[in-house]
Amino acid sequence: MSRWLSQWAWLLWVTLGGIMQALSMGLPWHWGPSGVLQWCAMLLLALAVNKALEQPLRVALCAFVFQCTALLATVWWLFIALHVYGEMSIALSLLGVGLLCAGLALYFAGFAWGYAWLVAWGGFKKAQFNASRSVLKAMGFGASWTLAELARGVWFTGFPWGSSGYAHTNTWMGQLASWVGVYALGWLSASLAMLCVLLAQNARILKGRKGPPHNTTRIQRWMSGTVATMLGLGMVLSLAPGPAALLGLTAQQSSPGSMPPGVRALSVTLLQGNVPQESKFTQSRDEAALWYRDKIVHSQSDLVITPETAFAKPPQSYAGQFFPSLVTLLLERGHFALIGMPLVDERGYTNSAVGVGESARDVYRYDKTHLVPFGEFVPPLFQWFTDHLHMPLGFFRRGEDPQASWSILGERIAPNICYEDLFGEELARRFVDAERSPTIMVNMSNIAWFGDTVVVDQHLQISRMRTLELHRPMLRSTNAGATVAIDENANVYASLPSFSPGVLRVQVAGVHEGVTFFAWWAGRFGLWPLWLAALGVLLLLAWSSHKVRGL
Repeated sequence: MSRWLSQWAWLLWVTLGGIMQALSMGLPWHWGPSGVLQWCAMLLLALAVNKALEQPLRVALCAFVFQCTALLATVWWLFIALHVYGEMSIALSLLGVGLLCAGLALYFAGFAWGYAWLVAWGGFKKAQFNASRSVLKAMGFGASWTLAELARGVWFTGFPWGSSGYAHTNTWMGQLASWVGVYALGWLSASLAMLCVLLAQNARILKGRKGPPHNTTRIQRWMSGTVATMLGLGMVLSLAPGPAALLGLTAQQSSPGSMPPGVRALSVTLLQGNVPQESKFTQSRDEAALWYRDKIVHSQSDLVITPETAFAKPPQSYAGQFFPSLVTLLLERGHFALIGMPLVDERGYTNSAVGVGESARDVYRYDKTHLVPFGEFVPPLFQWFTDHLHMPLGFFRRGEDPQASWSILGERIAPNICYEDLFGEELARRFVDAERSPTIMVNMSNIAWFGDTVVVDQHLQISRMRTLELHRPMLRSTNAGATVAIDENANVYASLPSFSPGVLRVQVAGVHEGVTFFAWWAGRFGLWPLWLAALGVLLLLAWSSHKVRGL
C-alpha cells in the first residue's frame, strides 16, 4: 500500500494544486483573489511535471488532472443554472459540467505533453547544470501553459473564465497587466514556479547530492546562487500586495482620472433590481420594468445605468407611452440613462444597451458582440442538449465589432454586456483610435442564474483586471451583484450588497490620457503576439534540445 501511495502521490498533489488554483481567483467569505495561492498551485504542478519529464504521457495526465480539478472547482456553479433554473436532471447537469471541464482540460494535457516530449527528446533532464538552459525550460513550461489558456480562451468562441492571471489583480505582478495582459501574467507565474523547481534541483546537484560535484565550477555555483537570489526577490515583488492594497488606499483617497479642463466628474446611479430568475420570463418581469423605470425617473444623477436585460422585452412590446414618456422626462431634466434590453428588427433580436436622453431621435445603441453559448445561441450539434433545458433560450445575432462609444457630458462611455468583459483583447479594439477611445467602461450583467456563489467575486476580479489592462474606470450595474464602481487602478470604491435590491450613487472621473501598451497591441493584433511569442519559445526549446541531443 505504501509503495502504491508513493507511486501515485503526485496525483494527490496535482489535485490539491487544482483546488488551490480555483480558490486563488476568489477566496471564501469574499476575501478576494490570492496571487500567492495561485503561484503555490503552479509550484505543485511544476514539481509533478518536472518529476515526470521523461514520461510525456504522465506529464499530460498531471496537467489534465490539475486543470480539470481547477475548472470543476471554479465553474461548478454552472450546475445551478442547468439544474435549478433549467430544470435539467441532476445526472445530465453533472455530466454537462464535467464534460465541459474535461474537454477544456485536454488543451492543457496536449500542450504539456508537447513540452515534456521536447525536454525528454533533448536530454535536458540528464544534462548537467546550465543556467540559461534552466531559464529556457522554465519559459517553455510557461509557454505551454499560456498556449493552453489561449486555446481555451479563443477556440469555439472561448471560455477563459478562471485564467490564472486573474489571481494577481492585487499583487505587484498585476501592474504589468497594462503592458502584457492577463495571459502573460499566467505565463510569468508558471515560469517562476518551474524556475524555482529547477534551481532547487540544480542546487542539490551542485552540492553533490546528485551527480559528481567535480563537474561544477565556482562560476556555476556563483551563477546558481545569483539566479536563485534574483528569483527570490522577483517572487517577493511580484506576489506581494500592490501599492494600493499594501497602503490600504481606496479610490476616494487616490487621485481622480486625468480629465481635460472644463470636464467635470459625472454623477452616476447604478441600479440593482435583484429580480428572481424564476420570474424573469413571467408576468413579474413587467413589475421589474416598473421598478427600474421609477428609479430612472426619480434619479438626480447625470446618468442612470441598469443591468443587462433589466427590461426583458423590446420597447415596442410595452403598452402605451411606457418608453416615449421616459425619454421625454429625461430630456426635460437633462439627464441620461443607459438601459439594458433586447431589441428586435427585421434581422432578428439583439442583447443591447440603449442610451437615451440626448434627443428624442438620437438614441445610442450597443449590441452585444460576444454571445454566450447555450444562453444566447445554440452551438452546432448541441440542440439535443438544450432540448433538456426548460427555460427560454435567446437566439440573438451578434453586434458589429467594434462599436462606437456613447459621447455624453464630455465623456466617451463604452458598454459591455455580461461576460464580454472576459475578453480584454476585444475591448481593446475600441482603443485603436486614441482620439475616440473610451474614457469610462460600463459592464451590465445578470449572473443571478448561478446563485449566491463565488461567481459574483470571480466576475468582479475579471472587471478589475480589465481596468488594469486598459487603465479606465469600470462601472458595474448588475441584477444581483457585484454592483460596484472601480477606478482605473482596480480599486473598488463603492459597492452594493449582493442579492438585494439597491441603488448605488457614485462620482466617476473618466480617464482621457493615452491608451496603454496592452490596448495598443491587443487592439490591433488581438492575441496573436502572445501566440507567436509562446510558440517561439517552444521552437527555441526544440532548437536547444537538438543541440543538446547532438552533444
